[in-house]
Amino acid sequence: NPAAYYFYSTPTCGNKAVQFYDQSAVSNGYIKTWIWDFGDGTTETIHFPGNPNTQHLFLTPGPSYYVKLTVITSLGCSNDFQQVVTVLQAPVANFYFSNISCNNEPIQFTNASQLNGSTGLQPWSWEFGDPTTGINNYSNLMDPIHQFSDTGNFVVRLIVVNSNNCFDTISKVVHIRPAPSVEFNYEITCLNTPVYFNPDTLITNTGSISNWHWDFGDGITSNIRNTVHVYTAPGDYQVALT
Repeated sequence: NPAAYYFYSTPTCGNKAVQFYDQSAVSNGYIKTWIWDFGDGTTETIHFPGNPNTQHLFLTPGPSYYVKLTVITSLGCSNDFQQVVTVLQAPVANFYFSNISCNNEPIQFTNASQLNGSTGLQPWSWEFGDPTTGINNYSNLMDPIHQFSDTGNFVVRLIVVNSNNCFDTISKVVHIRPAPSVEFNYEITCLNTPVYFNPDTLITNTGSISNWHWDFGDGITSNIRNTVHVYTAPGDYQVALT
């Protein structure tokens, strides 16, 4: 009879196929047939000269499966080997972020993963797809904040690992929109005379701007695009346009 034996890859996680490696041997003839019974109602038969190593995805994590390998030689002799494979709970990676993501603004990422296992070592591993930010391109925080270096699409990846040493990963595209350019000019004037503020001659694509906010530095604000303001006291004022 042949000597039937196999080993398998670990950890045996519910979201990844388990790799099985045949180690059977025979002294007379050769092994002609390998029959794998995975203990979940499914089997696989492999005939020589096929590769006897195989992999199998167990659809229900948690229980133990009795996986049996039966080998049959070219002389008609057979033997089998069986051992228990316990399939571990795997995490489910997920995260969210703001739908409106603009250039030069930090983006808050909210982790929505399910670990399905007690937290052992640091289970969070983020990569923001923004290598020009150096070490800030990575984070081990649960809910990190990242400010992207440019506009465009960035592929953000999250890997989570639970105490079973099982992992899951998810990637999402973050689109960073360009911020509008901002500038304005004004005419120097005297006390109690209108100061005219005009951004239109310096800002391109003003038609795509929906809101304007002026802070005249004296406690007065305005939401008018081309605006006029009268200062009632002499001095220097820090004027801001958002």
